[in-house]
Amino acid sequence: MKDYYAILGLGPDADADSIKRAYRLKAREAHPDRFSHKGDDAEAEATALMADLNEAYGVLSNEEQRREYDVAWRALQAGEPLPAAPAPAPVTDEVIAGIAPAPRREKARPASDIGASVIREFAGRLHKVLLENKKTFQWKEKKLDGFDWALEAAFFIDSYCVASRTIALADLEAAQKFRDAVDRAIQQGRHTFKNDFFLFLLAFQGMEEPERVRALLSRYQPSGREVQLQIALMDVTHGRSLMCGPRIRNERFQELLKLLRLGR
Repeated sequence: MKDYYAILGLGPDADADSIKRAYRLKAREAHPDRFSHKGDDAEAEATALMADLNEAYGVLSNEEQRREYDVAWRALQAGEPLPAAPAPAPVTDEVIAGIAPAPRREKARPASDIGASVIREFAGRLHKVLLENKKTFQWKEKKLDGFDWALEAAFFIDSYCVASRTIALADLEAAQKFRDAVDRAIQQGRHTFKNDFFLFLLAFQGMEEPERVRALLSRYQPSGREVQLQIALMDVTHGRSLMCGPRIRNERFQELLKLLRLGR
């Protein structure tokens, strides 16, 4: 039986706010993207730690499950028979937009299964969907600082760019950093003599203050009338998305949203 309090660096008397703060801090420190340059072993270790953090937070942030866990943990410390251990809060095997193909519906998975590697896998499926659909767009890979991948498709007077970034926790601090990355990407990717359309995807596992995060990203508009953008906040855990920014009334852009099953 894992010591969830020790995983978060807390004592058993920690209150809900302390648990949340500890999880946020450790989730940032343990995000596998910070270890990708250190080799596969370091990244795998970070991924495993992230899974433990998710599992611990999933139980300790749920009042009923925490109560059951505390009973079981005290019994273990006292050498008594263990009652049935609580499972972390389940999440359905549903992904945003229904893009993940599956021959059958799987049972709900524990929250510990939804880690950084799963979020990246989800984003990778979006990348694959775009590349495989060549009816309207002929995508080319594009390098944009601050994003895991980016694709660009150019037409005579219009240019379309989709860029994806994955994070563990979408909070105000992460949203501000993402907005800064969006600003840099637009400066990098805009064209002088074309109308530029950008779709930025932010896939995450958890979110804090969703209304404030959405408001922060919705308020952002780049300078220049030739640039139009929308941001999709993609909650991989709960299989839902939030769109930020004004509706773009462009036929190809709407087709792009439909391809990824995004919209209002």
